[in-house]
This record gives sequence, C-alpha cells and structure tokens, in this order.
Amino acid sequence: MKVLHYVNESVLSWSVPFLQLLRALEDKSINNVVLCSPGGRLSNEVEKIGVECVVAKALFPWCPRLCKKIGKIIGDVQPDIIVTRLSSAALIGGYWGKRLGIPVIGALDKFSKPRYYRHVQTVLAVSSLLASFAKNAGMPDVVAIPNGIETNFYRPPESHEAKNRLREQWSVGSDERIVLAAGRFVEWKGFDVLLNAFANVHRRFLSSGKDFPVRLFLAGDGEEKDNYRNLVKSLGIENLVIFPGFVRDIRPFLQMSDIFVLPSKEPEPFGLVLLEAMAAGKPSIATSCGGPQDMIEHGRNGWLVPCNEKDALADALSEALLSSDLLSIGERAMSKASEFDVTRVAERLLCLFENMILNYPK
Repeated sequence: MKVLHYVNESVLSWSVPFLQLLRALEDKSINNVVLCSPGGRLSNEVEKIGVECVVAKALFPWCPRLCKKIGKIIGDVQPDIIVTRLSSAALIGGYWGKRLGIPVIGALDKFSKPRYYRHVQTVLAVSSLLASFAKNAGMPDVVAIPNGIETNFYRPPESHEAKNRLREQWSVGSDERIVLAAGRFVEWKGFDVLLNAFANVHRRFLSSGKDFPVRLFLAGDGEEKDNYRNLVKSLGIENLVIFPGFVRDIRPFLQMSDIFVLPSKEPEPFGLVLLEAMAAGKPSIATSCGGPQDMIEHGRNGWLVPCNEKDALADALSEALLSSDLLSIGERAMSKASEFDVTRVAERLLCLFENMILNYPK
C-alpha cells in the first residue's frame, strides 16, 4: 500500500512524532511518500529516515484547481490513499484526490473552518474534543484517532546520573523539587496563570513555615516572553523561575523535573507535550478542556483543573508537590501514555486505510 502524506508546510513543530509515525507505518509494510513545501528542514528530516519526499509549493492554496503542480505530483506518485496535514493541504489534496479517484483523509489537529475539508472523504480528529467539533460543524465521516509517539523514546533512564548532572548544570540542588512547563509563549497557553499560581504556592509554603525548596522551569519562546519575565519580577520570584528558552529536545528537562504543568486558558486540540511528559513518567497537571481530558484521569494519573483559575491551579500544584504518591502517579501516567504509543496508532490507521480503499467507489 502506498500512502501520500501531504503537508503544505516546510517546518513542523511536531516533526518528531510525525517522523515516528512514518517509521511505524513503514514497519507495517506501508510505502510512505511525503509531499511538503520547500524552504524548511522538513524535507531533510523525512529523507534522513529513508522516506521519499517530494517538494512543491502550492502557489494558489485558496484555489485548489489552480494548484496543478500538486495535482501532477499526486498523479505521478499514484498513491492508494492520501493523508493531509494542515487545513490548506486538506483543501488542495481533497480536491485533487477527488479528481484523480483517490480516497483522502484530512487530519484535523486544530479548530479549522469546515470549508477546508469539504473535498475529503474522512476527517481524522486527533482528540475527542476535535471529533465533537468536526461533527457539530457538519464535516464528513469523522473518525477519532489520537496522535502517537514512541513512548520508549521518552522513558526515563534507570540511572539517576543524567538527572543529577542536569540539575548541577542548572545549579539546582538535589533536595529541590522542579516544576516544568513548556510551549509557545502566547497568551492562550496560560503561562501567566501558572506564574501567579506558582507565586501563590511559594507564599503558602513561606507562611506555613515549610522549608520546601522548589523551582519552576518555563521552557519556550514567543511574543509573551518579555511579559512573562516582567511578571516574574513583579511577583518577586526571580530566583525561583528559570527560562531555558526554546528547547528542541524536551527529554532532558523531563528527566530532571518532578511535575509537569500544562496551564492552557483555552481548549488544547490535543496536548502533545503533555503526552510526552506522561510517557516520561511525570505526574502532570493540566486544564480540564480539550485533549488533556483524553489523557488524565483526575486524581489517578494526574490532576485536572478549570481553565484560567490560578487558585485552583495553585491548590493542585500544592497537592502534587506535597504528595507522597508521586512515583505511583507517574507510573500510572506512563501506563496511560502507552495507549497512545505510535505502534498502536499505526495499527488503527492501517485499518482505516484498508477500509477506505476497499469501500472507495471505483
């Protein structure tokens, strides 16, 4: 079976799980071909893992019939099925798939406008929230299959040497707890809520006389960076918050941290970084809207809190920091993450591919 993955982009923030999925599909005898835009590192990343990659720019993405170069490439590749990533790819790939008699799946990983998916046969929603959104929007044949990751890739090492070495590198004592959060520094990600909650927790510990050293690592970059740094100063927690900047590989920071927080103010379409943290065995706190609800069972493998409520987040953070059950919670988080392993996701996708090809009208 030949599958064409059309990504109308040249750089992906989620390239690691995308490449992991390609490898998992190859293991199931899928012949993958990737079609992406020029100018970025995605094509090189795809070719490095031995997958054929074709590069082409869609000159008129709003008018798919004028994107004849894309149509010609699809015709030349002759895939059995097309999987699109990003809404413009769904519009263009769906149009040319219909013209050429090839079934098309449009992956939905954000709250896109339904018109982009009008030509695809199946919408592949990566979370139950997005599946409900797509169905309510009248999108065609919605199937929910989550994003997957190689869970072993994030599994913590048995030795504590690497963890201790990293803590030394960042001048963090062995007796200090580390809270980690990571993502784009944009307003809806809610890192300002986390900073306020963290300052609240610090004040609680001080007022109760608890000698409980804790640091917050806030990894990422973006338009809100200066605002977050100023907020840290105004809250008086400069010596407790570390900004390591954008990190391409989150694993070292997961290894040395004790708790992970995803404080989004708005529904997360999926929450990939949360899944990575859980795969690394980290007890996690997330807001109870969107993708995290598919992963966290409140009180069992993590904590869910209402969106944009700093006091509720502070309560959960205090509970987690003082919990004597963190190890067990982390183990249950790791077990839950295994349900999202890319091998399982690839199996579900293969069944979907076979069913669509079998039932596609000739």
